[in-house]
Amino acid sequence: MQSLLATSGNVIVEAMRRVEGDIEVRLVEWAGRGGQAEVTLHIPHLDARLTNLMGEKAQALPAAGPGVYRFPYARSRSPLCAFAPPRPRRVASPSASGRLWSPASNGNRWK
Repeated sequence: MQSLLATSGNVIVEAMRRVEGDIEVRLVEWAGRGGQAEVTLHIPHLDARLTNLMGEKAQALPAAGPGVYRFPYARSRSPLCAFAPPRPRRVASPSASGRLWSPASNGNRWK
């Protein structure tokens, strides 16, 4: 089984949550020195951004490979990455015709 997320050895995942349609990942630099961080997201997503801890001042993160993002960080800082998952889609089903389904919302429930 593959994990949802992988990081370089100089940062650890402190939190991963769903916020207003995005997947936010808060990282912690644990060694007390700045450097280059790498995050690999193994789930479908449209883009990635680096933000401040409030989720503001977003800067686009260009992909270094499929789902792989690298960025510099300052000593003792906690980078926050925001990933935009694919949008919910309509599915054809006799019992759920026209309703939206999103695999990451509300425990895989119909909307």
